[in-house]
Amino acid sequence: MRAVTRTSWAVVVAALTVALTVLTVLVAIGWPPVVGLDDEVALALAAVMPGHPVAVAVMVVVTDVGSPVSVNLLTGVAVVVLLLRGRLRAAAYLTAVRLCVLAVETALKHGLGRPRPPVHPLTSASGFSFPSGHAAGTAALCVSALFVLPPVVRDRWRAAAVAAAVLLSVAVAASRVVLGVHYPCDVVGGLVVGVLCGVALTPLLELREGDVAHQDDSAEQQAGPGAGC
Repeated sequence: MRAVTRTSWAVVVAALTVALTVLTVLVAIGWPPVVGLDDEVALALAAVMPGHPVAVAVMVVVTDVGSPVSVNLLTGVAVVVLLLRGRLRAAAYLTAVRLCVLAVETALKHGLGRPRPPVHPLTSASGFSFPSGHAAGTAALCVSALFVLPPVVRDRWRAAAVAAAVLLSVAVAASRVVLGVHYPCDVVGGLVVGVLCGVALTPLLELREGDVAHQDDSAEQQAGPGAGC
């Protein structure tokens, strides 16, 4: 994915920040339309899902893919690969994004202290409900991965990569609601947190190694064939 311009970056970060702030405030004050919808969805799914064991099993697999353990493992592997390839800024970016998500998620969880849905959960979960750590971690990893993909993938498979990132993030988020461990607003908040952290830290990639090499090559070509002798 090509680096966004400074203006578009600022607009996107501002929009995501406002969206997260508004959603957080609505959840914090218990705005009836939001709380009512959350409760209705949670109770409706709790009444239906126990009768569909296959669907529950699939959702458990999906939710495990987006678990903190899985996200930490995938992030660690990606960072090691990037370091071995000499892409230090990209490795630092991925690490910073993961730490950012954990910090924001933890602060919001303990700041709001929202309890989880009052239903029988179909998978294990602990701690507070808003925002969803699974949704935040998955979205952040997917977004950051799109920014550090090799050029050949970014150029030839951009649409497929973006579609896969969106599909995985939404699937993990939905699984948390279906399994009764989060409200819809929790996972929406988690997705916003993940995307916000992934986009906000992209300035770390402005001087990527590939860009520097390209600039060096261009400078040599402009200087002429005998400049380097």
